[in-house]
Amino acid sequence: KTRKTILTFSNSDLKKDAGFKKGKKRDDSKKIGIELSKKLIEKKILSGVFDRGSYAYNGRVKAIAEGLREGGFKI
Repeated sequence: KTRKTILTFSNSDLKKDAGFKKGKKRDDSKKIGIELSKKLIEKKILSGVFDRGSYAYNGRVKAIAEGLREGGFKI
């Protein structure tokens, strides 16, 4: 199988927005999730699976997932 990256997003992409002010890491992660969901929906990707395996689902990872849901992406 060939794997390819569909899109990427990071907090440096958020810094390009004029209204972005750096805050707590968890808050920034949620903003990343919201913006990532917008980009996914633009590419007509409406749902996905967030698989953490045996790792904990909390902190920044949880905030990204919450942001994705808030942005309209179905997990």
